[in-house]
Amino acid sequence: EKELAKAVYWLFSIKYPNSPTDHGMSKTTYLKDLEGNDIELYIRTLDRANYVEYNGEMRLQYKDGTFTDGRDPLDLDELFSHLNEEDDIKSDLTDAVIGHVHLYGSNIDNMLNFYHNVVGFKTNVIERKFMMGDVGLDENQNHVIAFNSWKRTNNIAPNDAAGLDFY
Repeated sequence: EKELAKAVYWLFSIKYPNSPTDHGMSKTTYLKDLEGNDIELYIRTLDRANYVEYNGEMRLQYKDGTFTDGRDPLDLDELFSHLNEEDDIKSDLTDAVIGHVHLYGSNIDNMLNFYHNVVGFKTNVIERKFMMGDVGLDENQNHVIAFNSWKRTNNIAPNDAAGLDFY
């Protein structure tokens, strides 16, 4: 949490646009790099909440019983409480790893079929109402490739479009 707090504090200090969000099972902030690629900095907090079925929908339930869609504002006061005056917010992140790759596509069922049935990842969360899903390696590494169809497009990206050529 200290490393995420340092990163978010640094982004605010240089006025770099970012969106701190609480997903219950993770604390995160979203930002774009200089080419428009979406970046998510996060820490897993699996002990705080679980996805459960509630009134026929997948909902996030916090340990205190509160239900939410999992897109809550991050409590910045709580996050920044992990910092002290001696912390260097400009220091490099330590122990950082790439947690997952997030992809946009036109159809989550097609993406699920490919990543589950062709490549062999395990299905984790598929939430058609929110046009999102993800697959993983096992129960502990459950969010390795995330995908959504929020952009609702069947267009093929032009050659000079922002994006990754390989990972």
